[in-house]
This record gives sequence, C-alpha cells and structure tokens, in this order.
Amino acid sequence: MTAMTANGTMAVEISTAFPISITLSTDLIDGIRVINVGGEVDVYTAQSLIELIQQEIADGQHRLILDLSGIDFIDVHGLGTITGIYKRLQEHNGQLRLAGITPRLQRIFEVIGLDKIFVCLPDVHAAASHLLAN
Repeated sequence: MTAMTANGTMAVEISTAFPISITLSTDLIDGIRVINVGGEVDVYTAQSLIELIQQEIADGQHRLILDLSGIDFIDVHGLGTITGIYKRLQEHNGQLRLAGITPRLQRIFEVIGLDKIFVCLPDVHAAASHLLAN
C-alpha cells in the first residue's frame, strides 16, 4: 500500500503471504532525501526498496540517506540491495549515507567489510550535515 502523507512524503508498506513486512517512508532534510526503512529487508521485500530508490534517482535525488534504525531483520539480499544502491548512486555522481545503524547491524557490516565502504552516522541529522559538508 502506498500513501502520500500530509507533508508530501510517501509511505509504503508491503506485506507478503508470510509474516514479513517492510515499511518505507521518505523525508526531506536540507534538500537531501531521507529514506526511512523499517521492518525486514530480505529476499521478499528488497525489491520495494530498490523501486523507491530508482524513482528517487529518476526524480533527480542523487544524495540520499538511508535511515536503518527501524530495521528488525536484514538478509544477504537486503545487504546486496544497500550495496547496489550505493553503486547506482556512484554511477550518477551521487552520495549515500547510512544512519541509525544498530549495534547488531554494525557488527554485521564489520564482519563482512561493509563498514569500510559505507559512511555510517548515528542519525539522519548527522548524516545530512555530513553530506552538506562534503
């Protein structure tokens, strides 16, 4: 289900036949698009995130923040999706910052080396400040 909120942001909630769901919403901070991701990012739900990002890039948004503070679960497809988003933005001379990384997700990033690829910041405001400074 997709809905526009009163402030013009988009909210998406996807549910499958399984008890798996992802919630996606967007905000704008200082001209930078923030994608708030909640729930589960996995083989069943990652395509929704990909489609939203593709639309943002098509709309000219090349500086993005993924707020991952609401993620309950992520699998290899979800991690691959985030990596793909990063690569897609690089192709458009864009930038990606990750915000709200939980300690568990930070540990996963460290184990597989993603902490050396992504700039991870504590929250969306720190991520926006970092993008504006660079």
